[in-house]
Amino acid sequence: MKVLSLFDGMACGMLAMQKADIPVDRYVAYEIDKYPIMVAMDNYPDIVQHGDAFAVREEDWKLPTATHIE
Repeated sequence: MKVLSLFDGMACGMLAMQKADIPVDRYVAYEIDKYPIMVAMDNYPDIVQHGDAFAVREEDWKLPTATHIE
């Protein structure tokens, strides 16, 4: 499964899928606070973290190529 998580927090979505035995191939996350990002990345280093979800409001924002699902 490929997952896009917005306002990811401490990767609770990843934890829930793990506890439900749902395999995750790719987990892409956006968050707004650096501390939950640090916790999520410490617990799940394979998460593709793109940082601030509110950056989409900026005029020059572009979709990062790493979020494209192959």
